[in-house]
This record gives sequence, C-alpha cells and structure tokens, in this order.
Amino acid sequence: MQRRNTLFPMAIISISSFFLVAMGQLQVNGFTDLKQSKFLFCDSQEIAVGFFKKNKLELNPLNLSLKIEDIHNCSYSKEKKLIIAAVSNRQFAQHEILFINPNNGLVNVLMKQEIIYHVSISNSGENIVFTAPPTKGDNGVSLYLYDLEKGLIHLLVADEVHRLSIPSWSIDGKKIVYHDIHNQIICVNFSTGEKREIFTTGEFPVFSPFNANQIAYIKDGRIYIWDFMTKASKEIFRSNWFWQSEPFGRLSWSINGKYIIFCRATGLTGYKKTFYAVNVKDKKVMKIYEGYIKELQFM
Repeated sequence: MQRRNTLFPMAIISISSFFLVAMGQLQVNGFTDLKQSKFLFCDSQEIAVGFFKKNKLELNPLNLSLKIEDIHNCSYSKEKKLIIAAVSNRQFAQHEILFINPNNGLVNVLMKQEIIYHVSISNSGENIVFTAPPTKGDNGVSLYLYDLEKGLIHLLVADEVHRLSIPSWSIDGKKIVYHDIHNQIICVNFSTGEKREIFTTGEFPVFSPFNANQIAYIKDGRIYIWDFMTKASKEIFRSNWFWQSEPFGRLSWSINGKYIIFCRATGLTGYKKTFYAVNVKDKKVMKIYEGYIKELQFM
C-alpha cells in the first residue's frame, strides 16, 4: 500500500490563511444540507471550528490558553462537547493528551508520557483510547484504554496496532475498531478485550455515528461501508483517473450519516491535502477544502 504522508508532518500554516482558499460551492444536488454541519480543523499548531455560511466554509480559530507545538490528531465528544488532542511538547521532550474546550479555548493537560501517537474519545466522553509503546518493528504500536471516571489505564492490544491507525469508537461506546500492522481491520470489545477480525485487508476504519453495526474504511484506494448484521460491504467511492492519488488517512462520518469526508495527498511533497465529501446514498463527490492541514472532520 503506497504511503503519501508521514505520521507527524512538520508543515505549518497559519489558520488565518484558510480563508484565502477557494471553497467548493454547495449548489450541488445531494449536498445542500451539508451547510448545516459543523467541522473541526487542525494543523500542526492550531485548531479551528468551521461551518458553511453563504456556501463557503468559515472558520473560527480557537484562542487556546496553552501554546501547542505539534498536534498529532484531535477527537471530539459530542455529548461532552469536548475536544481531545494528542500533541508533542518539544520543550520537555514528551507527548501529552489535552482536553480543549471549544467554546473558550481553555486547555487542560490530562496526561504526559514519552510517546503518544493518536487518541480517540468516546461519544459519551467517559473513556478514551490512545496508541503508544511498546512497539513492534517499524509500524506496530499498542492500544490503551483510559477510564476517565476511575482514572485507570488498561492495555487492550499489545504492539499490533498500525502506527498510522486512529482508533474509532462505536456510537454506543462498546466497541473500538482499528487496522493492524498487517492491514487487517480489527474490532475490539473494550469491556472484555475480545478481538474480532472483520476483513483480511483494509485501513482507517471509522464507525457510523448513528449505527453501531456499520463502519467505513479504505481498501485498495476505494472507500467501502461494511455492515456487521448483513456481513456485506458496499463501495461508495473509487478514483476515476489513474493520475489521482488514492484516499488516505482518517475518514469522518457526518452526524446524520449522509456524508463521509476523505482526503487525498496533493502537491510535490504530499503535505498538501484535498478534502472531499461523498454522499453515501448516491455516491456523488464534492471538493470542500484544499490546504496544508492535518485533519478535517465533522463535529
């Protein structure tokens, strides 16, 4: 599987320059209600909340109470209305997990350790999972569960999770899905630690925000939806032209379940990304953003 970016790209761009990028118009059949969605942006040092206004995406950069040097990834709890981020703190040569209030930018440090790769918070905000050492080879890392109410950390999976994988929670908070070092998609019941392989190959799985029995994932440059109940998959996107780069990285599913955001790496360095929304029902695709950012996801 060809890679087009690295774990922590160092390209930095001011969030204010996002306004200079021409955005896709929403006068496209199948996308008119996309402007009702709310979006979370992050680059290496800044986080913004965005929404469509007059058919263009407008951003409200958060005035963070703590300077952040390098964001690995962000995750959002809809019930708690809380952003959580895995970041690097170069001054103290450590990684941190931060709680961020999207209303006032207040930042609190949850935990610190030498290495943290990615973090994901459950919809209820009661638990988080994160990836960290011990590692295996170049890509294998471990998955941990942090029970926020009890303040306890448990090892769920040892050195099998792919270093680039961002774990995803089911809407009911009972299951976690990720891809491993063999590009197998694995589902874990966090309360029992029971693991179940779903596919032979696949990457970057993400649970549906309204259906705990469905996930979206990338395989061979195409995007599919898998249903646990029917045990069937449906292709919703494939590249039409050989010169187009394949979808890569985190997928994000809209709250109403109608759209999935994916990105392609563009430009000579691969740091520049173009983000698209695909309509799950009719498979129509619309470009919504292009720029040097790490993530764009639905809130």
